[in-house]
Amino acid sequence: MPTGIYDRTKSKPRDIVIKSIIVNCHVCGKEIRVYPSQIAKSKTGKYTCSKKCVDEFQSSPPMTCENCGKVFKRKPSRSKGFIKKFCSLICQKEYKAKTSSKIVQCAYCGKDIKRGLSIVAIRTNNFCNHECRANYAKTGNTVKCDWCNKEIYKPINRTFKLNFCSQDCRFAYIINNAMGRLPYPPQWQESLREQVRHRDNNVCQLCLKPNSELSHKLHVHHIDCDKENCDMDNLISLHHGCHAKVGNTPLKEVLKYEAFIEDFINNPYSASM
Repeated sequence: MPTGIYDRTKSKPRDIVIKSIIVNCHVCGKEIRVYPSQIAKSKTGKYTCSKKCVDEFQSSPPMTCENCGKVFKRKPSRSKGFIKKFCSLICQKEYKAKTSSKIVQCAYCGKDIKRGLSIVAIRTNNFCNHECRANYAKTGNTVKCDWCNKEIYKPINRTFKLNFCSQDCRFAYIINNAMGRLPYPPQWQESLREQVRHRDNNVCQLCLKPNSELSHKLHVHHIDCDKENCDMDNLISLHHGCHAKVGNTPLKEVLKYEAFIEDFINNPYSASM
């Protein structure tokens, strides 16, 4: 409807003729009147007659629901960025329940249970309840020690890729494989080391420091630096400082060097000649 504005020089309003055009609704084809202000704001040059036609015009191309297969339309702002398309929240929840879980078997009783994919990826065994988990933990099997090949019985939940009968076998395996050093033989056990300490009266044989003055047990060293030679005559008790000083050098050479140093300090000229 034409509007009027007042002219300040006159008391009567002056009519302004606003030109409009007749166009067809882009959706239903109905004839509608469009004004210059609407033409200036329009970016597409397409016009609609009602809100229903606006929603129809702004909707995206027909899509198929991923859950029920229903064909529907949606505004681009509501469908942009979504990989999966659903016609309702109910279909979205149903689809998520189907795809985010997996049917697995209880590791103890074999019952089919539903578990989330994230849980199945982490856990090796799945159980239907706490009772099956507890009963499964009580079962076990016989495996071989990966170092000395001794047969040992272990609970099934404590059976790993590598199994050892004692800490000595575990440390020997680590030294041999992980640290790249020469392996200790199977007879290198804590009982053998205790016999050597008892024979040496729990005293370091290099500095004569007793074990009572140390915060740890005396080390047992191979005199010829050959780990395969575990004879009692080839083993000697040393505390950690002396053991580090000896290193991989045979003890005879170390003692000879210390005797040379002591002789040099007492009589430097005769020792160097």
